[in-house]
Amino acid sequence: MDFRIASWNLHMGLHNDGGRNNVAAACAALDADVLALQEAWWWGEDDSTMVDEIATAVGGTAYAYTSPQRLDKHPARWTVAIVSRLPADRLDDRMIPSIRGTERALVRIRLRENDVVLAAGHFDGVHALRRNPLTWWRQRRALQALAPTHQLIAADCNMWGPVVARDFRPLRRAVRGPTWPAWRPHSQIDHLLIDHRLEVLDSQVLGDMGSDHLPVVATLRTRP
Repeated sequence: MDFRIASWNLHMGLHNDGGRNNVAAACAALDADVLALQEAWWWGEDDSTMVDEIATAVGGTAYAYTSPQRLDKHPARWTVAIVSRLPADRLDDRMIPSIRGTERALVRIRLRENDVVLAAGHFDGVHALRRNPLTWWRQRRALQALAPTHQLIAADCNMWGPVVARDFRPLRRAVRGPTWPAWRPHSQIDHLLIDHRLEVLDSQVLGDMGSDHLPVVATLRTRP
């Protein structure tokens, strides 16, 4: 089975191409069977409708984790989501240690046609390393424990490829190329991590589509 996956940090809808009305259209333009979305909320809206609007635009089903508490710096509730056009079953969310308390979780689904378990996440990465090394260590330990139980993790890792490759073993990187900042990218902090069951047919970092991150996409094939 072949399928196309994209991962993209939506920057709370603060796009440089006109904002709200263009976010769902940009997601639809990715033409992905599965979308992993980070910072998937409208700036300043406590009860954001962004994920539902995207699901409608792409013709998929939304699976999202939204934090129970409001964010002080970015007034809204922290949200990460998967939108899938493929039949899937929702799995339990997995919490990840965070410098902001309990606002980090992996959203997880199982694709029915190929039994692939995939997750979307948004990690503190280098921010935790700089501000709270103990949280950094705990987050690394959590990732090392979770990675072997997934075939695919799509995430804004806030961390460079070599470190991500180490922490997500036995998963490997499916896409390589700078993703941030979108206007002059110099670092890859957005990643698709896959296990041995998945073969990369095509992968790329796309151009600037309005966020401060560039989307990463890959066409994958499930090995027998």
